Amino acid sequence: KIGYGRLFEPYGWVIASGEYLQDAESQVKEKLLDSISNYRFDSDGYLFVLNKQGKVLAHKNDNLIGTHLKSVAEQAHSLLQSSNTNQGYLEYKAPYHPSGQLEMEKVSYVQYDHEWQWLIGTGVYIEDIHLSIADQLSQMREQNENEQIKVLLLCLTLALVLILMSMLLSNYLGRRFNQFQRRIEKDFAKLAQGKEQLRHQAQHDVLTHLPNRVLLERNTQRGIAFSRLQGKMLAVMFVDLDNFKRVNDKYGHEVGDELLVQTAKRFAQLAGNNGTVARFGGDEFVFSIPTLNDQAQALAFAQDIQQTLISPFVIHGIALELSASIGVSLYPNDGDQPRDLLSKADIVLTRSKKQGKGKITFFDEKIRAELQNHFLLEDEFHSALKRGELDVHYQPQVDSRSGKIIGAEALCRWYSPTLGPISPLVFIDIAEKNDAIIELGAFVLDRACRDAKQLNLHAERPITVSVNVSPKQLLHPGFVDLVLATTERYQVSNHLMVLELTENVFIEDLQAVQPTLSALQQKGFSIALDDFGTGFSSLSYLNALSITEIKIDRSFIIKMIDDQSSLNIVKTIIAIARSNEINIVAEGVETLAQQTLLQQLGCTTIQGYFYSKPLPLEQLVTMTQATLYTE
Repeated sequence: KIGYGRLFEPYGWVIASGEYLQDAESQVKEKLLDSISNYRFDSDGYLFVLNKQGKVLAHKNDNLIGTHLKSVAEQAHSLLQSSNTNQGYLEYKAPYHPSGQLEMEKVSYVQYDHEWQWLIGTGVYIEDIHLSIADQLSQMREQNENEQIKVLLLCLTLALVLILMSMLLSNYLGRRFNQFQRRIEKDFAKLAQGKEQLRHQAQHDVLTHLPNRVLLERNTQRGIAFSRLQGKMLAVMFVDLDNFKRVNDKYGHEVGDELLVQTAKRFAQLAGNNGTVARFGGDEFVFSIPTLNDQAQALAFAQDIQQTLISPFVIHGIALELSASIGVSLYPNDGDQPRDLLSKADIVLTRSKKQGKGKITFFDEKIRAELQNHFLLEDEFHSALKRGELDVHYQPQVDSRSGKIIGAEALCRWYSPTLGPISPLVFIDIAEKNDAIIELGAFVLDRACRDAKQLNLHAERPITVSVNVSPKQLLHPGFVDLVLATTERYQVSNHLMVLELTENVFIEDLQAVQPTLSALQQKGFSIALDDFGTGFSSLSYLNALSITEIKIDRSFIIKMIDDQSSLNIVKTIIAIARSNEINIVAEGVETLAQQTLLQQLGCTTIQGYFYSKPLPLEQLVTMTQATLYTE
């Protein structure tokens, strides 16, 4: 029993109250069982309580309270004992189901309370589990279907978006591709146009748009092949416009260029579709005319070329007349290769112009023989220096008052063992064209310095030696050093050496040669201007350069006796020289009358056959000891 008491002091009483423990425990159990019977969870979830003997103490169904489920209790105790625990899962046939069905399979979770010996449990019916699972599956299927529908709708939406984007992108890409394709086609068109322009430029003259040399040779090669099949001739005609340079100098290059363009149009119309006309450079044109019957037909066509130029050209209100010199070579007579025919037509054109302007000249056997001789001379000249075939002779320059030699001009001579004596005009021209003039000039300078030393060993007065210098020598690097080294090698005074130059040196590049000439003059060399009066600007060179000597050209000396104009020129040259204190030499003097007149005019230094032809050094040395003719 459990009691509670309290002392009441006034009376000394103890007042108390108590209750038996068994009654309190019973009440607690009863209330707890009632609470368990009424407890619910989920929709049909409930708890039940059995005692150790299987009596139902608490249950959802009041009708089952007090009944015995002995088999369930025994099965539960057996399970708990075997598992050595106070809780576990138990499967059995349930005597109750909310739906009223009996003996339904059920799984319950049970826990045994040892103090009160209660078996407390709750469970689920397997059928309900199946139904729940089926329901959940159904819900899941439905939810899955809904999700699938959503996913499908989403996919369809995305597909539509993608299709729309794809359409927009494809449309955009299509436009860009079309733009890119058009751009590529435009670029290809420009490339093709540029390629065509380059091809045209590579094969045509920029100014006249006529074929150039490349296309001319190609068309000539085809023309030769076609003429060979036809058994006919082909003519290559080299055309040079006479006096074209005068048009450029007088009216300017603009008028000259327009004249070339108009000439090209006339020539192109004349050539037509059967032949080719090309601009070869400058004022030169070349016709290539295939399938000609004979030389007479070629001559007739050449005459047509000249006839085409008869009508005046009117340019910027200026009426201009032209004529042409023409050189002609023929296939198969003169060769079967385009370059060979061009070369021969060019050669005969050059010869034609030397004979006079406005002529038509054909390549022939005589010219062929001269060419072969020229080529032979070229081959021989290359080794002439090494074989010692070249020599230097000296033409004396005489003081007509004393009759004494005061100078000499060094002149190169070539005697070939196979060809005999070769004119200096021939082999010097060969040397100029083949760039052998540098070696030839060095040889003459070396020999002249050596001989100048010997010539002055026993001379009563200094004897100068003149050496001709070509433009190529003067412009060659190291020329000054070469001259200085040569005079130093032979210990000859620089004052004894005279370097003779023609006006061509100054015409080609006056500014380029000025430093060289100044350097030589500072070292004591004299500078002579040869062939004075034959150029267009001889007087200007006297001001630009410190010329120490001028030589009157023989063309004036020969004519001055009978030609007043030539005499006036000679008088003027002598007056200019004397007023500028420049030594003057008359070259080409051959007669006593010429020598006498020159002496009267004040020119006392005479060079020419009147006194002597060019001599070997030994004869010149002997001659210096004598007194020559004096008046």
